[in-house]
Parts: sequence; C-alpha cells; structure tokens
Amino acid sequence: MTALLSNPVLVREMRSRMRGRRAAVLITFWLAFNGGVLAVAYLGAENIAEDRFGFAGFANTVAISRGVYEWTLFAMLLLMVLIVPAQAAGAIAGERERQTLIPLQVTLLTPWRILLGKVLASVVFLGLLVVVAMPLLAVGYLLGGISIADVLAGAGAVLVSGLLLAALCIAVSTFVRRVQAATVLSYALVLALTVGTFIAYGAYAVVDQARGPDRTDPPDTLLLANPVALVSDVVGDFSNTELPSPFDGVYRLINDQQAFDVAVDGGAFGPEVARRQDGMPFWIASLVMLTLWAVAALGIAARRLDTPAETER
Repeated sequence: MTALLSNPVLVREMRSRMRGRRAAVLITFWLAFNGGVLAVAYLGAENIAEDRFGFAGFANTVAISRGVYEWTLFAMLLLMVLIVPAQAAGAIAGERERQTLIPLQVTLLTPWRILLGKVLASVVFLGLLVVVAMPLLAVGYLLGGISIADVLAGAGAVLVSGLLLAALCIAVSTFVRRVQAATVLSYALVLALTVGTFIAYGAYAVVDQARGPDRTDPPDTLLLANPVALVSDVVGDFSNTELPSPFDGVYRLINDQQAFDVAVDGGAFGPEVARRQDGMPFWIASLVMLTLWAVAALGIAARRLDTPAETER
C-alpha cells in the first residue's frame, strides 16, 4: 500500500488537480447538482406518495425514502459518466501535448507504474466525489426506507463504475496525441457503453419479435458492459413503492420482467422476455466483464508506453 501511495505519478497528479480552482469548482457543482436532485426528488416523491396512499404513514415514508435514494444515486451516476471522460482522457495525451511523456518514459518508472499512478489519481478523486455525496444518499436512510447496506452498495457501484470507465478512458488516451481527440474518443466509448448497448438490446428484441409469436429473448450479455445496468441490478427492484424509479425499467429488462413494463399500477404490456436462469447475479457478471476489459485495455496501453514511440523521439 505504501508503494502504491508513494507513486510519483500519483503524487504529481493529485497535487496538480487539487492546487487549482478546477477541483473546488467541480466538487461544488457536484454537490449542488446532487443536492438539487435530492430536493426535487423529495418534494416529488412526497406529493406522489400522498396522492397514492392518502396519509403520511409508514408506507408513505418508505416510498419517499426510496425515491430520494434512487434519484440521488441516478444523478451521481449520470454526473460520473459525464465527468470521467473529461478527467481521464488527457492522462497520457496531455503528457504528449505538453511534451513531458518522453522524460517520464525514460525514468525508472515502468509503464505499468505510470498507468497505475494515473488510474489511482482518478480513483482518489472519484472516491472524494462519492464520499462528499454520502450525506445526501444517507437522507434516504434517515427517512427510514433503506438500510446502510443499500447506501454503501449504491455508492460503491457508482464508484466502481467510474473507476472502470476511467481505466478505459486512460487506455484510449495512449493512442492519440491530442487531449481534444482523446476526449472525443473517450466520450464516444462511454456513449457506446451506456446508450449503444441499450440500442443493440432493443434492436435484437425487435428482430427476435419479428421472427414469430414466441417469447422475445434478447441476451443479457448485450448489457453486461453497461454501467447503468450494473448499478440498476445492485439497487434492486423496489417498484412496489408505486413511485417512478430511474432504475426500474433497466432492472426489469435484466431480471425476467416484461420488456416495456414500467410501473402501470401493477400491469404489464409489451413483448415478454424469457426468464433468466438462476446463476451468477447480473451485477457480478457485469463487474467481471468490465474489469477484464479494463485490465486488457491497460495491458495494451502499457505496451504503448513501453518505449518512446518513434514519432515522439
């Protein structure tokens, strides 16, 4: 652990990130946005719960706490997906642009230590963002509808998703010379994972449905690389609160529900999807796939940093 924390790349990255105003502004925006979502979610959940239940009893409190927790967690995930490419894309491309990569490569640092320092810097900063937002997530716990385990699981899922996306974006950064190009490619990669996988899943379902009246059965593997699906499965199904949830639709897709059953007073409509077989939970399979992708991408990136590229000498 001491060797990891004493990584000179990590030390330099953290000093450069925290000395300027950018980190303070980003943390302030992070808290303000998530706090605003929490306030709106609380008011909206309270109004909907009162309309549904008609009294401020236990069911009302549970519904409000679930709504606050899920929408705040969704806001954190959304911001994480938007922040990570901007923070990680310039990790190596920025060194090239500033012409500081070659001096870094000819030091005693191995390519893996260079990459590890960059990844750890992202981990520390993303961890800081999650930690400062924990009091917001804990509001749901204080209202009594969720447990500490739910809070920790949700925050952990968001943090791990951000970490794996950061590793992939840092790997992308080793293939280009300009920060702007690295940022564009990183956002394209994140968009493909978060949106493209849903499009592929929907396209498969449409094609499968057109083949006949049998059950629509798009494979869950199409969503394994999607961090939104990962977090949705960790959060679980709490549609019994009868309140709109940002994760409910995705959870139903990957857990044996109707393809378009999105909380219509307990009803269901849309083509049926086949039941998932018992076995490894979806979030574990998703975590394994994203981890393998991140490790493989960093391995390729390490080869790119093994010696100064001929064009950079």
